[in-house]
Amino acid sequence: MASHSQRSMPIVFVVSPDWTLRAMVRAELREAHIEALGMETTRDVVEALARGIMPSLIVLDGVELENPAAREALEN
Repeated sequence: MASHSQRSMPIVFVVSPDWTLRAMVRAELREAHIEALGMETTRDVVEALARGIMPSLIVLDGVELENPAAREALEN
């Protein structure tokens, strides 16, 4: 997989437990030529970062911030 610096499009992580919200946001971003990866939880973000996928931006559903483990993962 190409590193972020080799990508021609910015990459965005779209994080929400609501798959319909993820799908709608990703579709809008892709229309704007932005690569958008849907993720259900912040745990998915941590796993992607560990694999070397670095986003330009993370769009996070506010409901994720109610979870203390999610807040801690984002702080790290």
